[in-house]
Amino acid sequence: APSGNTGATQAPSGNTGATQAPAATGNLSKDEALAMYQKAAKDIHDNGTAGYNKIGWQKPLKIEGLGFLDSMIVPILEKFMTTEDEAKVQVNEKGSDDAKNRMPISNCTAGAVKSATGEKLANGKNKIVIVLNEQTNPSYADTDGLAAMSREFLDYKDVEKEAKNIAIVKSLEGQIVYKDYTITSEMTADGKFVSITHCGIGYIKANLNGSINATGELEFNAKYTDFKY
Repeated sequence: APSGNTGATQAPSGNTGATQAPAATGNLSKDEALAMYQKAAKDIHDNGTAGYNKIGWQKPLKIEGLGFLDSMIVPILEKFMTTEDEAKVQVNEKGSDDAKNRMPISNCTAGAVKSATGEKLANGKNKIVIVLNEQTNPSYADTDGLAAMSREFLDYKDVEKEAKNIAIVKSLEGQIVYKDYTITSEMTADGKFVSITHCGIGYIKANLNGSINATGELEFNAKYTDFKY
């Protein structure tokens, strides 16, 4: 399961003025922003051109409607979860297999992207925000969409497989829908990563044994930091 930083940095005591964000000095088109992000991700995935730290976690599941089955179904879902408190930083050295494998190749098609914006900042860096189209029941076996861009989601097939091991569960039908899964990155002017964050919510609907309906939400998060090229 993926792993995170648990607290916001506090401003020093006695600071009398808010720090202003750098003013934007230009914009990248959707195609330019997506291409810049994808090239940098592919370079790491294929060649390990940078080392970095990664941490990922999932916020505890909110689930409603299962009643007495909570005690059986929730532990199944917890097998796929790492809470923010449990999360540990994964250090990936430049050129290592870990550095390659933990960076999604990110070669999704433009059709899988709801929006991609690139903002050129006054400090010379670029802020790129990619929002993916809604996707139902994504799988890690997919070659496009969410699976190409992230490793921070729940594969419904895995949940279904685990549920079938519980004797009382005769049938399970449902779906996990991801809406507006968002990847935000800061990059240098020449297209190298400074940081990346992932955030997406899986909206879950399930029907157990043809009669028990349940809904839930599970938030997935990841941070990539300390890039060393």
